[in-house]
Amino acid sequence: MNTFAIRSDAASLEVTETGGHLSDVTFRLADGRRVAPMHTAPWYHEALPADTPRMMRVLRGDFFCAPFGENDVIGGPPHGASASGRWVRRASGKDWVEAVLDETILGATLTKQVSLRQGETMVYQRHTFRGGTGRIPVAHHAMLYAKHQLKL
Repeated sequence: MNTFAIRSDAASLEVTETGGHLSDVTFRLADGRRVAPMHTAPWYHEALPADTPRMMRVLRGDFFCAPFGENDVIGGPPHGASASGRWVRRASGKDWVEAVLDETILGATLTKQVSLRQGETMVYQRHTFRGGTGRIPVAHHAMLYAKHQLKL
């Protein structure tokens, strides 16, 4: 799987070319511990049927959905092209990357910016639509790893 890697002194991650999912997000705390709070689908290393949606093949971390949920607004894969299409790196540095989705959504170009800041255990993301017409629900879809089960 192709990814775009970025890092700072306090964090590192990769953005997948397919779907633009945040992968291997790791924070280095002041006391030296490493925290990796994002989840990867348990079937990632399994052979999947050929008709498995691309989003499900790379499912991990956090990804941008346009539209959020079933794609009954404009047709296409679950959570839209933003979660399963190809992201092309436009520019990058050690602690940031900017990519553009290689297809439009309702005629709009979608740009993704992901960055880290020195000394901060935060991930900054921005998704910008340019052009196009229409309305769809959008959201970030975070997948957090929880080691312990809750007892209700």
